[in-house]
Amino acid sequence: MRWWLLPIFVALAGLAPLECQAQATQSNKVSYEGQRVAAVDLVANPKISVDSLRPLVQQRSGEAYSNSKVENTISALKQTGRFSKVELDVKPDPGGLHLTFTLEPALYFGVFQFPGATKRFTYTRLLQVIDIPNQTPYKQEVVAKAGGALLEFLISAGYFQAQVRTEPQFDETHMLANVVFHVNLGKRAKVGIVEVHGPEPSEANRLLHAMRSLRATARGASLKPGKSYTPKRIDSAVALMKRDLANQHRLASKVHFDQSHYHADTNHADIIIDAQPGPIVKVRVQGAKLSWLPFLRGRQMKKLIPIFS
Repeated sequence: MRWWLLPIFVALAGLAPLECQAQATQSNKVSYEGQRVAAVDLVANPKISVDSLRPLVQQRSGEAYSNSKVENTISALKQTGRFSKVELDVKPDPGGLHLTFTLEPALYFGVFQFPGATKRFTYTRLLQVIDIPNQTPYKQEVVAKAGGALLEFLISAGYFQAQVRTEPQFDETHMLANVVFHVNLGKRAKVGIVEVHGPEPSEANRLLHAMRSLRATARGASLKPGKSYTPKRIDSAVALMKRDLANQHRLASKVHFDQSHYHADTNHADIIIDAQPGPIVKVRVQGAKLSWLPFLRGRQMKKLIPIFS
């Protein structure tokens, strides 16, 4: 073998993976050409008004996505000389594509604070509620949406008097936008009048009585007027009602919390629960040993037969 051919073989062997990688990158590239564009946003430093830059955006909402229009938009924004880089983010939504042109250097969301709320809720849970991922460019619309989501969460938790005020704090040195969500919880509401809609009046009254029994109190499911209004209490009451109907052999019943009506003058919230009792169903198992222990047979049957779930 001629040794001078060895470097050529080595070079060709090194080019093969690069060629395969290039082909894979090209094949994995997503094309949005022709898809409907639902929204187009410009994100920049909060001190910069983007209204004067909107005429440079050739890709419009309501039109089909065009690579040439997008590239021309990025080029026009760069030619202003005000931005070091223009990043495009495309997110497919049910209504169409959502395009975001981020004009660097932009501010990104940093630290979130929730004074007034962390005494009742964990910091992790509050972060889940506002739902602002890491590396998200700052937009006032995102802050407003997060504040609204936080308020809805507090109301669903029984704090119908809650107030939320947002305060952005810009850290120009680190290019971060920290946001403080000032929360005033107010007093938690109490349970008011409870109604069960769906079954016959006699059955509805029986279910209401079950939710005010000692068993309901022991399980934290009591919906007596004056009890603290909490999602956990309501969920426990719904679960107890389902078990009660199951004990009546109504295995296909559907029960769920419908809505609440808050009365600010009394700080009580009336609760409406929708219950649809299913037909009476009796289940018998023949020819199978579910368990050698009699008291475990019923549990095993409920695990194996879907109608019990």
